[in-house]
Amino acid sequence: MNEGIALSKYLARESIPTTVMTDASLFSNISNVDMVIVGSDAISKNGIINKIGTKVITQLASDYDIPVYVLSLIEKILPFPYDVKINQNKNPDEITNSTNSRLHISNYYFDTSPLNLISAIITQEGMFSSTELISYMKSLHLHPEMEQFLIRDK
Repeated sequence: MNEGIALSKYLARESIPTTVMTDASLFSNISNVDMVIVGSDAISKNGIINKIGTKVITQLASDYDIPVYVLSLIEKILPFPYDVKINQNKNPDEITNSTNSRLHISNYYFDTSPLNLISAIITQEGMFSSTELISYMKSLHLHPEMEQFLIRDK
């Protein structure tokens, strides 16, 4: 949905030097990066849920000691100990409509980046470290009607 493009244009308008690159090109250019900024679709005690590939990017940045910041609306933070179900293989026809029985299509939309790979989460309410984030999650309450859409971890 090109959310990264919209964010980069905003940062550039705010006079923040910004480079946009594909996920794949980051592997060759990681040594030239000062920081990584990613978004989130949700945040749980298990990590940052975002588009597939984010976990690899955050791991690579961590391996090179490059800080990773997550920009997120505070409303995307789930109460402790809830998580979302992301391991759903989507329609294989989005990739190919092959009918070969020996060809398995893997089409996942999201992955989870562990909180220990994240330098900070930045919201409209302020910045959270991983420790502060867990404390904040524990202060949240889930409406009973929402529980059917989430996974309650032990």
